[in-house]
Amino acid sequence: MMNNILLYLAPPVIGAIIGYVTNAIAIKMLFRPLYPIKIGPFQLPFTPGILPRERHKLADNIGRMVERELLTEEIIRQRLSKPDVIQAVEQGVSSATEQLLDTKLQGSSDFAKEAIDFLVHTIHNPGFINALGSLLDNIAEDLQGRKISDLSGIEIDELQAKVQLLISQQLEQLLPAASSSIGSLLDSHYMELKDRLINFLRLPEIHEQLEVQGRIFLQKTFLKLNTFQRFFISAAQYDKTLDERMGDIIDDLIYQIDVLLSKEENKIMLVRYVQSFIADLGTKRETLYRLTGMLNGLIAPALHKELGDLVQSITGLDREAQRKVLRTRFQSWMQASSEEAIKASLLKYLNQHAESRIGEIVHIDMAQKAHIDGFIAHTLIDMAHRKIADALKMINIRSIVSDRIDSLDMESVERIVLDVMASQFKWINVFGAILGALIGAGQVVLSFFLKGLN
Repeated sequence: MMNNILLYLAPPVIGAIIGYVTNAIAIKMLFRPLYPIKIGPFQLPFTPGILPRERHKLADNIGRMVERELLTEEIIRQRLSKPDVIQAVEQGVSSATEQLLDTKLQGSSDFAKEAIDFLVHTIHNPGFINALGSLLDNIAEDLQGRKISDLSGIEIDELQAKVQLLISQQLEQLLPAASSSIGSLLDSHYMELKDRLINFLRLPEIHEQLEVQGRIFLQKTFLKLNTFQRFFISAAQYDKTLDERMGDIIDDLIYQIDVLLSKEENKIMLVRYVQSFIADLGTKRETLYRLTGMLNGLIAPALHKELGDLVQSITGLDREAQRKVLRTRFQSWMQASSEEAIKASLLKYLNQHAESRIGEIVHIDMAQKAHIDGFIAHTLIDMAHRKIADALKMINIRSIVSDRIDSLDMESVERIVLDVMASQFKWINVFGAILGALIGAGQVVLSFFLKGLN
């Protein structure tokens, strides 16, 4: 009875053992032996294992699969669009800018030297200069269409009142102080001014007007005389003589004025009088009010003009010409600045503020920093989206994966594969045992069936 049971159990058990062992050997032979085994001139079949023998093809296939299925342009693009990736980029940018703003402006630091070299080369780049010129042109064009009241953010009536008050205050402060300065200026240029005045009086049109005024003066004087005096002058024809010689009289008068003004004591008196007059202007409210009104009348119309029209009224240049001059001079100044001069200026500034942080210089609050961080992060992500195809082509993922796998020794490859597939390989062995047991059981059933036929 016991023998019959063993006879029935033996085939499934033996089949299970054979299935399990053969599958385990087959899996092992995927990796082992690592090198070919030779007996004399002959190489044993199935040596080395399948993976060591086909490792180059395996590495290439894995690299192709990763490139085609795992790290594709579309998959990376989708990943870049995920909220967690965007948040991670924003956090990275925020951390970098925070570190940058916390950096001290030390001219001797490597960061400062690199920043200075970058700025110097950037400033002298023709493309950068042209870009700044275009930016300056756009800003100037916008400003040309604005009024002073628009730029100040103050209503025109309030602005006019502020300008008038400012003029009054400045005149009140400047006039007394300016008296000594104007006195010194008049003293040093007195003779030149005196000569110019005399030459002005001798101009033909001025001389003619003086003659007319002289004749009017004679007539008024003649009318003030009594009848006897007028008769006596008329009889002697003094009035006619004076009228005919009025030109010579005016010449003599101008000469006498010249002599009078050339005297040193008169010069001193005149300079002092001018100084006193200007100093008194600052103390007289009515005079200040009139001067203020006069200056305000000159300035007020400018407040209603657009800047482009205001500059044109002063320089005679239209708006296009104004921008062209501004752009040309700016670009010429940029190009004329030597690298050494720019470096020296930047180093001087950095050394003067060596203990200051960049954040203290640029004055960015948290809201502005967050806006800038977001802009930089989204710019980087957009750039990554545009450059994914070029980046993948340049990186060549297939080659990287293939070369990496190909560079590993087979024991490392075996460990990697077993770490990933250990549980799957275990079930392969179990399924092999089950299949062997089923085959053994099938043999037992078949033997019973054959005996029944006999």
